[in-house]
Amino acid sequence: MRNRYNFTLSLIIVFMFFPALLFSGNSVNLTNKGSKNKNIIIISDTQDPLWIERLFLESNNNEKGREILFTNILKSQPDAVFHLGDLVSLGYSGDSWHAIDNWMQQLSKLEIPFYPTLGNHELMIFSELGEENFKIRFPFYSKTGYMRQIGPLAFILLNSNISYLSSSEISKQQDWYKSKLTECDSDTSIKVIIVGCHHPPFTNSKVVSPNEDVQDDFVPGFIQSKKSVLFLSGHSHSFEHFNYAGKDFMTIGGGGGLQHPLEAEEESEYKDLFNSPDNERNFHYLHCSISEQKIAISVQMLVEDFTGLKTVYELEQTYPQSHFVQIEKIPLPIQKD
Repeated sequence: MRNRYNFTLSLIIVFMFFPALLFSGNSVNLTNKGSKNKNIIIISDTQDPLWIERLFLESNNNEKGREILFTNILKSQPDAVFHLGDLVSLGYSGDSWHAIDNWMQQLSKLEIPFYPTLGNHELMIFSELGEENFKIRFPFYSKTGYMRQIGPLAFILLNSNISYLSSSEISKQQDWYKSKLTECDSDTSIKVIIVGCHHPPFTNSKVVSPNEDVQDDFVPGFIQSKKSVLFLSGHSHSFEHFNYAGKDFMTIGGGGGLQHPLEAEEESEYKDLFNSPDNERNFHYLHCSISEQKIAISVQMLVEDFTGLKTVYELEQTYPQSHFVQIEKIPLPIQKD
């Protein structure tokens, strides 16, 4: 009874203070908003560090770094913002939502739609309550996958928390995913597809491992789809870029969580195309510009002294090229020698 009371009270609060957030999911296709060129932001892992995590990983003014990212995203006024999960540290705790709620309220005032997917932190400890808190804020969310179209881009968001799904839900998501890829490949209004989920199929993180469920359930369809060009994930609190089977994969978990060290080049499992000497990458997000001719990606990363952001990596693809091309370098295959 108490949980039901808390759920109802939370719903009333969100309706009062965040009405635009509750209906942002109705804006399925933003092709008619403004100019033909569309700009979106993609971010992940914006949670506050947990005290137990601080025992094993160093802090780095995480909350300050996140706020700088949030402020710059608001200034850029994109057509939409996508989030790949771990919005908060503990999804069941109302206190954990304060920072992201405040930012979402500012996005709402600017009429910028916000489209997230579930991370593991939203479901940590009390998963049902965490999922309730998530659904209150994002009633349009489907735990078995959903899609948003921004101009000629189709962005497919999947739920990689496979252990929290029933067998029927796993099958439902798989069937929906395959059907949606086929539909998008045949849709002439769609030029390019991005697939996103929380857990990475590939990473050299010393903290988290490549996710075999994602490798088995999501990667094959992505590779087979003729318009799918970029697979995005978080969970690994770093920026990494891999190429596998002619397709591009990026982990972008640098939204504010404790930074993850990466394996040294000689010990890493995968060839990272982001040729940086740092084995810990600073806080960051992706800026994606979409036109009728091409898609361009830039990594906006916090500078070391926290005075601002800089573009540290740029890639672009002209349709229907099979993979992104780094502006000054052609990507190497993911397999190491």
